[in-house]
Amino acid sequence: TAAGFVPNYSAAGIKSEDRTEPPIGAKVLEALIEGNGGFSSSSSSSTPTTTAGTLVWVAELLVGDLIRWNDWFFDNRQKEGLIALGSYSIEKDLNKGQGADDNDMQAARYESGLDNSPMYDGEDFYNSSREGRTMELWDVGISSLYAADSLALGRILTHLNRTNEARVFTERGEAMAREIYTRLWDDQSGAFVNRFFNGSFYRRVSPTSFYPLLLADHVPLPVPFATSVEATESGEEAHDGAMATAAA
Repeated sequence: TAAGFVPNYSAAGIKSEDRTEPPIGAKVLEALIEGNGGFSSSSSSSTPTTTAGTLVWVAELLVGDLIRWNDWFFDNRQKEGLIALGSYSIEKDLNKGQGADDNDMQAARYESGLDNSPMYDGEDFYNSSREGRTMELWDVGISSLYAADSLALGRILTHLNRTNEARVFTERGEAMAREIYTRLWDDQSGAFVNRFFNGSFYRRVSPTSFYPLLLADHVPLPVPFATSVEATESGEEAHDGAMATAAA
């Protein structure tokens, strides 16, 4: 969109102007290039291939759009270091409520890619008057995807020799990973879960509770979670919480 984000939908000449999709563009681009020879013969393997480096032009073509999308997420969905889903189109405000984009809780749910998830049951944690128009809920899944995508974008920029920009996104991803591990781990659930802005946990364990594993190579996992994973992998009795139950 003109605002810099990938729309939630686009069809027949219209597209969403209020919400986006889960941020996975840089991760997908990195996987595409690494799966087709890598960024160069030295980065792909010890044995150079004939395809090494042949898709780098795709990264050069798309990296500007990925930067804009990442920056848009940070400016519009980042709340106190973590991501909250939202929906806001200024055009609808200017048209006094007329228009296709809803600026409401259901539209914010759509941004998750998990439209009917029980993680988003209820209407009371969406504040349409709040700047940015987001749920009053930090989202562990989207925060993890955003952090992982920021780290992937940093690696892509490093391969393209844009080291100063790479540092910005690497630090952004690492900072959010630390926030996730510090603030979204719930001892009572034995899991990573969403959390309201007032500090209380929203204890709905789902597949997104595992998304912080995407960041384990960059920031140490919380000890209870790491212990549960190690116990599960070794076949031993794991943590009593929901995460261990789900992992078993």
